[in-house]
Amino acid sequence: AAAANAADEAGAAHGVLQREVGAVALALGSRAPPVAVRVRYCGREAAEVHVLPTLTGLQLKSKVIAELGLDGGFQHYYLKLNRAPFGARSRVAEHDGWCDGCVVELEDVGEGQAKAIGHT
Repeated sequence: AAAANAADEAGAAHGVLQREVGAVALALGSRAPPVAVRVRYCGREAAEVHVLPTLTGLQLKSKVIAELGLDGGFQHYYLKLNRAPFGARSRVAEHDGWCDGCVVELEDVGEGQAKAIGHT
């Protein structure tokens, strides 16, 4: 059995899980633990996501859209906390309402409404 394990030094048992470079860099650069954020969409609670407070507003919006499995991109949704958007390139923790357990609201951009520019 030892000979079989030695022959498999570079085999599947020694595989390394690869993550996206940005996710690894963000995780290594953050000293703050993830925060639980509840997400409301279409008037109901749709998900709970755990995010680092060092994410930007756009990164949070992207994560929420992906977690909910929605079609479309940034331009199709608004993301707000206490009826106020996040800064697109600001850390989410800088928002006045940010705290563990906060509830963010994802809204569809309606026909004829302006898309979010500089904010979520």
